[in-house]
Amino acid sequence: MNAHVPALAGGGQVMAIVPQTFEETFRMARTVVASGLAPAALIGKKTGDDAASAVAVCIMSGAELGLKPMVSLRSFTVINGKPALYGDGLINVVRQSGKVAFLKTGHEMRGGQLIGYCHAKRLDTGEESRVEFSQAEAVRAGLWDTRATVRKQVWENNQKVWKDGQPNDAPWYKFPQRMIAWRAAGYCLRELFGDVLGGIRDEFEAREITDADEM
Repeated sequence: MNAHVPALAGGGQVMAIVPQTFEETFRMARTVVASGLAPAALIGKKTGDDAASAVAVCIMSGAELGLKPMVSLRSFTVINGKPALYGDGLINVVRQSGKVAFLKTGHEMRGGQLIGYCHAKRLDTGEESRVEFSQAEAVRAGLWDTRATVRKQVWENNQKVWKDGQPNDAPWYKFPQRMIAWRAAGYCLRELFGDVLGGIRDEFEAREITDADEM
């Protein structure tokens, strides 16, 4: 006699699991770490509850901006102990706020120079802003990078050593159009949607500030 097999029903709405307390948040963070889904950029070499704490801070930071837990893990990193959004994460948070009439980012060539721009308008107040960030500004800020090879640390014989002639994988070398547009967006969106972003910076600007503080 065959056991009764319940019928499968189609349809239904998939809902994200959103923790409501700190205990639930930490339990979710531990699950993420145990599953191997915690981004390496977020937890670094941390393990156990130290890694779970980094994930929990990421989830809580995202919750303050209206992001679901797993979206937060894809959008946030931690720079010098402070949460920061990836460039597209900054834009996505603003888009999801419900306060955007329009938002456009991109780049263009003008007078032989690459120009990044962000043009946005608030739906609730009608405020509008267009911010540009030029190649010349990137050069003055020490961001622009045209070197195909650089001196950097690599692993040899189980230890890190400095070597010349290594491929340059810096984002300003590999993706200058994207980086210059994101820089313009960072300035524009923090100015126009400061209440939405709550002082959160994008990853690359946060790294640059950290590097400057350490000099």
